[in-house]
Amino acid sequence: MEIKKCLWLHDYNLHPDQQMLRENPDQPILFIFDEPRLRREPIAFHRLRFIHEGVSELFASLANPIKEIRCGNPVEELLSFCTNYGCQEIVVQDHPDPHLRSTIAQIGAIATVAILPRDSLVYYDEIPRRFSRYWEKSARDILGYYPKAGKHKRHR
Repeated sequence: MEIKKCLWLHDYNLHPDQQMLRENPDQPILFIFDEPRLRREPIAFHRLRFIHEGVSELFASLANPIKEIRCGNPVEELLSFCTNYGCQEIVVQDHPDPHLRSTIAQIGAIATVAILPRDSLVYYDEIPRRFSRYWEKSARDILGYYPKAGKHKRHR
């Protein structure tokens, strides 16, 4: 008997061509607006609307029969969703965001969680000339490595 999975989408993996969605076209999907985090770290309404529209568009493009958007505590919402639909495993894509990783760890302590690796970006081996201060702070998290300094090649 196949294990029924809950596919947990977060706002770092809202694209239709990802392993989790390709491999599970018949499993229930859940997106959660993390209410406790939004109360601690409010974001602009237009960003919330942008995320909601992105999730809605993604859901409209998927064949999965069950797709829900919820707002609340992610741990509670995931457990409730899994109970409602008889899911035995939660599948989520990894991301370096510390809050997301903490939430995944909390859920993993009480439920079975499969963590898929995050999608890799196109390999870029040189430091970009623009946005260098931003790049110095974020390259390792974004790419998973720190590119070497060097001359830029033109891509055509």
